[in-house]
Amino acid sequence: MTTTRLSVIVLVLAMLGGAVAWAQPSAEDRKAAKAAFQRAEAAEKRRDWRTAIDEYQQAYDLAPHPDVLYNIAVDFERLEEYRDAATYYRRYLDESGDDAADRARVEGLIEKLRARPGVVTIESDPPGARVRVDGKAAGAAPVDVKLAGRHDVEVEGPDGSWTKKTVEVEYGEPQRVPFSLTERTGTLVVASNVAGAQVEVDGAVVGTTPLQAAVPAGTRRIVVSSPGWATSERTVDVPADGAAQITVNLMRPVGFVPPTPPAPEARVYFAIDGGADVTGEGGALYAVMFGAHRGAFDFALGYGLSGQGAAFALSARVRFSTGGVRPYVRASTLLGATSMLAGHAGVMVGLPRKDGQRYRMWVYADVGGGVARTTENPDERVVVVPIIGGVQFSY
Repeated sequence: MTTTRLSVIVLVLAMLGGAVAWAQPSAEDRKAAKAAFQRAEAAEKRRDWRTAIDEYQQAYDLAPHPDVLYNIAVDFERLEEYRDAATYYRRYLDESGDDAADRARVEGLIEKLRARPGVVTIESDPPGARVRVDGKAAGAAPVDVKLAGRHDVEVEGPDGSWTKKTVEVEYGEPQRVPFSLTERTGTLVVASNVAGAQVEVDGAVVGTTPLQAAVPAGTRRIVVSSPGWATSERTVDVPADGAAQITVNLMRPVGFVPPTPPAPEARVYFAIDGGADVTGEGGALYAVMFGAHRGAFDFALGYGLSGQGAAFALSARVRFSTGGVRPYVRASTLLGATSMLAGHAGVMVGLPRKDGQRYRMWVYADVGGGVARTTENPDERVVVVPIIGGVQFSY
């Protein structure tokens, strides 16, 4: 069984330091959250998982931190309430964002919880009907079958015909699948504002919205659900040999906060270069550059100075990474009193930025090699080895 995610000390540090992704709690809330967390740990030692969940939830409400959601998921798993456990594991990943180093493991755990088998009780009225699951004999109704995933369940009627329902078992949840072999059927039509929402009739999955399906006539309990939306449940009278039509508007659950999309990648920038030609021919090098980029490529132009005078500067760069550290190669040229063509290899490092800050600052350095010539000696070319460093502001 998975162990609790945080110690009290780590939680307190998280409350006091606070990741910038969450609003900072007051000193009073941090104190109350710490007390709730300690009560949760004490409840876990007593194996009182339900109380531990309630106390962790209180701690999270006072001082939100995704690792507390992980602890809640663990305790739901201990209670064998696997759907709730998977929900909190998913919330932990959504709220952790790129900081979830164990993302692959937790996503695998969610899938394992989803795939857990549950007991499906297949009943018939009258009882004793032969039962098949995915075409294989499973005994006479009522019968319990342990299943996981989607399956076709059939029972044989008095006239020898088979009636089929499709069940989908997730998170080890038990299901009851009743068959009435004497009742007449009607048509159920379900529309929803969420396409693909799951529709259950009397506890059995019959399809997804938009739905038109034959169901036993009479009063039926209809449940419509979809991940990330509050479940809707209602009772519908389905007439024999007729149709009942309903429209379900699913709502987001109270307190639902959609994951915050990452800040868009900057498209334009300006940079200040400074460096020198280590061969001594070009002297000091300076430039102010304006550029734009798309994907791994960028192009910039600007105005520069070398030891021989002013010049227009051009640069084209290819980056080999999209992270905070980006190795690159580039080609540059100066066109003026001194003309130079050089190739460079270097690395740029992104400095941290605050929440809501639109621009990002980078520092970079590279070394290159090329040739240069001056207007005074246009036929004489010299080898240059420029070393360049600079600061870039991306928007």
